[in-house]
Amino acid sequence: MWKEHYSRVFRLKERIKRDRRIVKAYAINHSIPAEGYTDDVYSCIQSLHHLKDWLVSDGVISSSEANTFIDENFELQICQDICIGTKHLTPKYKEKDMFFDVKVRPVVRTSKGSFDDVEFCHIVYYEGFHYDAIDLIEKSLNLWEEFLKIKGATLN
Repeated sequence: MWKEHYSRVFRLKERIKRDRRIVKAYAINHSIPAEGYTDDVYSCIQSLHHLKDWLVSDGVISSSEANTFIDENFELQICQDICIGTKHLTPKYKEKDMFFDVKVRPVVRTSKGSFDDVEFCHIVYYEGFHYDAIDLIEKSLNLWEEFLKIKGATLN
């Protein structure tokens, strides 16, 4: 069952990457509401965090192994705080006044400076720092994949 959940997370990530073109169109003429795309980023991060629950439920890893792994990886801590914070408004890693947000912002990917070189990305703002949402999600997925390989669990 955990593989089905992993596949959902992967599909959400791919949809967010694909929809960057639509987000750029929104940024140009504001004709397409960006909230739905931002919701997809939150959903993907929440589902990514809950992958641990599926792995524990299927007996792939123990709850303590999952929690220790998250505690050891900053990207997974960010995902956990966003997941818990969007549900309970109480993050695990920060006592109080934690700040996170996801916004669509222009990011210049080349030095040419033309509008065609500007990508409109979902940026995760977390505790005074910012991260490209896709980079955060991909790094988190890669961490889980490497961990699962060590545990002898494969995606195939």
